[in-house]
Amino acid sequence: MSHDLPPMTSAFATDKEAEAYERWLRGKVRASMQDGRQGIAHDDVMAEVESIIRAAEAGLAANRS
Repeated sequence: MSHDLPPMTSAFATDKEAEAYERWLRGKVRASMQDGRQGIAHDDVMAEVESIIRAAEAGLAANRS
């Protein structure tokens, strides 16, 4: 059984655009890896996001009343 995949198409109109994006992305990754600040634990971020969502939902509910 053959599992041939379709050829990949680029999200960019030109090779120049693709190369510019590649340079930008590599720069962002390099800067992130060199950042000496301590990371934030996933659970801490998710707890903060949940708190923000609950506050927004409470505000919407209060506005509907």
